[in-house]
Amino acid sequence: MNDVDLYADATAITAVKKPIPVPVRFAGAPGVIATREGPVAYAAGAAICRGVEGEEWPVQRERFDATYEALPGTEPGRDGLYRKKPLEVRAKQVTAGRFFVIVGVNREPIYGEPGDWLIQYSAEKRSVIGDSTFRASYDVVGRR
Repeated sequence: MNDVDLYADATAITAVKKPIPVPVRFAGAPGVIATREGPVAYAAGAAICRGVEGEEWPVQRERFDATYEALPGTEPGRDGLYRKKPLEVRAKQVTAGRFFVIVGVNREPIYGEPGDWLIQYSAEKRSVIGDSTFRASYDVVGRR
C-alpha cells in the first residue's frame, strides 16, 4: 500500500498523536525488532520506542530528532522519556484483506490485518498500527 495516497482519499481521517510519554532507548548497534506487523530493521543510533501496549518500534535517528521532543528530565539524544511533536497524519482503517507497507532501514514489508490502520505521515512514509494501539495513542481531529 505504499502507492496509496491517503491525502487524496476522502474516506481517510486526520489524526494527531496524543502527547503520551514514550520511553526511548538509543540503539548502540544495528538490529531488528519483531513488531506485531513483522520484523523491522534499524541502524545504530536509531531510537527504540515503547508504546502504550508495550509494543516497540524503531525510528531512524534523523526522523526521530525531527518528530520527537525530550520531556523534562531527559537530555535530548539520551535514553529517557520523549513525546511525539504534534503532527497531523492521515489514517484509514483497512477493513478487507491483509495488506503491507515498506518500512525500515532495509525497506522491508510490515503487514496489517483487517481492522488495522494504515497511517501516512508524508508522501513517502507510511506505517501499520493495530486498532487498539491507534485508539489509545491518536486523537481524530477531522475528516478530509
